[in-house]
Amino acid sequence: MSQPSIRDELSKAQAEPLLPGVKWCETALDAVEGADATVVITEWNEFRAINMRKMKGLMRGDLLIDLRNIFRPQHAAEHGFRYIDIGRTHEAGRQS
Repeated sequence: MSQPSIRDELSKAQAEPLLPGVKWCETALDAVEGADATVVITEWNEFRAINMRKMKGLMRGDLLIDLRNIFRPQHAAEHGFRYIDIGRTHEAGRQS
C-alpha cells in the first residue's frame, strides 16, 4: 500500500499524532510526487495555482479528484488527468 501524503500546514500539529504513517509535505507538488491519485480537499491558492504539467509529471498515476471544484475539467483533461469533481452540472454525455 502506498503511503498517503498530505499538505496542510494549518492542521499538521493537531492531526499528525492522529495519522501515523502519513507523509507531511512542505508543498503541494511534494505531496503529489509518486502518487497514484491526488485528492484536493482545499481551496488554498497554492492548489489553485499549481502547475498541472509539473503535477502530472510528478505523479505515477493520472487520477485527480477535486472535491472543491478548483480546477476546470477541460484544463485537467488537457494535461492528461482522469478528472473527477463533485456537485457540478455536466452536459449530457460529457464526463469530467
